[in-house]
Parts: sequence; C-alpha cells; structure tokens
Amino acid sequence: MDQGPRRKPFRRNRSNNGLRPQGQRPANQRPTGIRPPGDGRYAAQNARNNYERYTAMAKDAARLGDDIEAENFYQHAEHHFRVAKGQEH
Repeated sequence: MDQGPRRKPFRRNRSNNGLRPQGQRPANQRPTGIRPPGDGRYAAQNARNNYERYTAMAKDAARLGDDIEAENFYQHAEHHFRVAKGQEH
C-alpha cells in the first residue's frame, strides 16, 4: 500500500554544535549589574519619568478614541507609579 510521500526524519538544529542554546552566555560573561550603584534615587527617578511618559501616551490614545490602547498605557503607568512609590523612603 502506498502511504503517501515519505518525510525526512526529524533532525536536530546543529547550528550551535550542541554546546548551549543560542542567546545564552556563559556565567563568566554575564553583566554583573544592571542598575548603576547608588542609593536607589536613580531608579525612582526613572520610574517617575516612565510614569509620566506612559500617562501622556494614555491621554493621547484616549484623545484619539483608542480606549484599549489608552487602558494599556494607564496600566503601564500604574506599574511605574507603584515602583516609584516603593523606592521612595
């Protein structure tokens, strides 16, 4: 009986020679820190700036009549508001 066209057997992607998944660096090549050293004022200021930026984008989207996009931006703004409040002490 004819079983239709034969498929090639599944082959592994060998582009990285099986050493490690692409996109991952060895532990000794990872960045040591993401935030600059300091007492957290830089991160709080960054969160406040992001809050203002997302609030402005939300208002623009609402003015254009895109309620879903506005709500999305308001949710992002709320997240950054909470981050800024959590880092102020």
